[in-house]
Amino acid sequence: MLVSSLEAAGPDPEGRVRTEADPPAPVSNYGRSKLASEKAIQDLASSVPTSIVRAAAVFGERDRETLAVVKALQVAGLSLYTVPRAHSTYLSMIHARDLADLLILTAGGGERVQPSDQLIGQGLYYGADEERLTLAEIVGRVANAIGEKQATIINLPVEFAWLVGGGYEAWARIRGRSPGVLSLDKIRSFSAGSFTCSPDKARSQLGFVPAQPLDDRLIQTMGWYQDQGWL
Repeated sequence: MLVSSLEAAGPDPEGRVRTEADPPAPVSNYGRSKLASEKAIQDLASSVPTSIVRAAAVFGERDRETLAVVKALQVAGLSLYTVPRAHSTYLSMIHARDLADLLILTAGGGERVQPSDQLIGQGLYYGADEERLTLAEIVGRVANAIGEKQATIINLPVEFAWLVGGGYEAWARIRGRSPGVLSLDKIRSFSAGSFTCSPDKARSQLGFVPAQPLDDRLIQTMGWYQDQGWL
């Protein structure tokens, strides 16, 4: 079993939701590295039966990367969020526990990757919730989950994200740390457009359905952050 990423596939093709039949077109170094690992698995497919799950944006309790994004967008002390491309960028998401359920289903009864010149479809599944939201909708739901009923979202140009990412990466490297989800490579993906995928194949072949609605998972995650004093 290989856990890959939607970034290995790249942004939405021609403004529609991505499916397993679409050829991959990653735009970031991270996405290209994930696709390279998929191709390495494909080279071994004749001797090592393997399936690949490309996960959408994963979140959940104990995840510090999601927490870092929330803190970066939030203006300290105010119910105010600055979000570049807030209304034009859509994302697919999946909670870590739901992703784990999908991995178990895939390992038990999923297709296996087959050797070929192109890695399209066979043995590949997308892991995502059915709901696909704009960044503004995601931030609004996060704000509600942490008890901010009147959160204000300011839609900024994408250049703002490059500015923040560049500054944060420089600061992180000076301190000898990884810039994580605020790196320029992540901003490169973010700037490329929407990253959404269809869970239809996983649902129809494996019976995969997230155990809880996306809103409940966001409330669960943000509540955990607050209980731990992280947020």
